[in-house]
Amino acid sequence: MGILNQIGKSIKKAGENVAKGIEEKQRIKQNKRQLLGKFGMKELQGICRFYGIKEPSPFRNDIITGKKYKVDVTRDDYIDKVVKELEADQIKNYAQRYRIPLPELKQPIEPLVISEKLEIVEKSEPEQEATNLDTEKLKSIIKVIREFQPRKIFDKESEYENTLAVRLETFFPEVETQIPYANSRIDIKIGNFGIEVKNHPDQNEINRLIGQLISFKRFFKHVVVVIFNPRDTQITSYLKTQLKELGLAATVIVK
Repeated sequence: MGILNQIGKSIKKAGENVAKGIEEKQRIKQNKRQLLGKFGMKELQGICRFYGIKEPSPFRNDIITGKKYKVDVTRDDYIDKVVKELEADQIKNYAQRYRIPLPELKQPIEPLVISEKLEIVEKSEPEQEATNLDTEKLKSIIKVIREFQPRKIFDKESEYENTLAVRLETFFPEVETQIPYANSRIDIKIGNFGIEVKNHPDQNEINRLIGQLISFKRFFKHVVVVIFNPRDTQITSYLKTQLKELGLAATVIVK
């Protein structure tokens, strides 16, 4: 009976944790909606552009016939999209940047700790070895990119991308290009790592790039951004600052 009681208690505890987890997710969503309370349509469209979020579709599918029909995209549609795609801190950063007033939240943004005790499990040797190999591979990728010199100044970004991909393929045969991820594409993919190439980018392109990198974080352990022919140091400094503030695993290399 003792073992059965323990099993019963474990099942009950697991159920309680699942319920708390669902409650926590709902609380975080509610906080995001509160933060967006002062956002009008223009501000909501602006935050979508800033973070590279695809705007809500004006088309719906009829449940019975399956046919598409058009509707007016509302403010709530934009809010639903932003809540789904962004973290609360990202919404706050955008609001502060563009001086959009924020409400005082009734509950803290930070997620609650659900379990009473957390058992720290050390990585097994194979897992630790895999981590070390990834680190060394990333260092090698960055080294090759830093040493890469295009044979001439190109007009098109795609030409820089292609010549860099060819150079990387000499060292990493698994190189892939233009792979779709999260309504976007990564220019170059090498295993768990992505590479984005930009040629003479302006501020709008950098803002879109930041949005891309946010969406890429679910798919890549690290992304290397390679900027050819930068317009000025201010734009690249802005990019590096944003990556740091957002906590994105990315390296910027200026050529």
